[in-house]
Parts: sequence; C-alpha cells; structure tokens
Amino acid sequence: MRRFGNANFTEETILRRERHQAVWKALGELDEKYRMVMTLYYIGGYNAGEIGRLHGISLSSVESRLRRAKTMLKKELFELAEQTMADQALGTAFVTKVMKRITGLACINLPVRNVDVSARWYVENLGVILLRSRLGLNRGQMRSFNWGKTVQAC
Repeated sequence: MRRFGNANFTEETILRRERHQAVWKALGELDEKYRMVMTLYYIGGYNAGEIGRLHGISLSSVESRLRRAKTMLKKELFELAEQTMADQALGTAFVTKVMKRITGLACINLPVRNVDVSARWYVENLGVILLRSRLGLNRGQMRSFNWGKTVQAC
C-alpha cells in the first residue's frame, strides 16, 4: 500500500477513482433529459414511476430515456476506453526499434548430432524461421543458424 499525505491509497482505490471519473465524464456528455433520469434512477434511488411523476412525463418515456441513456453511455465509455488504449499504444516505430535491438541477443547452442534434422524440427515444431543456412564448418566444429521469431542460434 502506498501512502500519500494522510490518506492511504491502494491500487484498487486508484482504479475505482479512475472508473468514477470516466463514468461522470460520460454522463456529462449526455443530453440533460437522459442525464437527469440516469442520476435519479441510479444515484437517487427513484424508480421510473417516481421519476415520471416528478418531471411530469410518462412511465414509458422514463423507461425509454433510461434505455437510450444506457446505450449512449456504453458507446461513450467504449470510445473513451478505445482512445485511452490508443494513446498508450507503443507504436510501430518503437516495436521495430526494440526488435532490431534484440535480434542477435538470444544465442542458443544446440549440441546435436545432425544440425539439419534439428533445424528442421525447430522450424516445424516451434515455428521459428530459418533466416540463413548453417555456416560451412568442418566436422566437429560448431555450426550455427540465425532464427527468426523468438529463437536464434549462433
């Protein structure tokens, strides 16, 4: 648990606050007639009939506004979530830069009798991609492959 001033904040508290802010922001985007019925119904605890009597509208109008407001909130919150995730995306330039840096970092020595059979097994079973053929070395010397995807032998 982290401490900020006199208050204790857990990750759950922070996430709850962020959800709270997102919902209020989405509610703020609604037209007044939808926002009014949503807040009275969900926050005020009024039922649809009471809301209708308070505002002089029919029960079916209140229920219709509640349904429309829910639909609009779902759309608004989905768009908010979509935008938040897009803002946090790494981007292709970052991914490309990382991939270039890690290429060649992972080296695996494959002590095998037949390099060709082993290479074929890695390609078929692990889905690696052979980037170049093995180096031509004398019998008994280390042979190597460069692998695509996740494995590289050197």
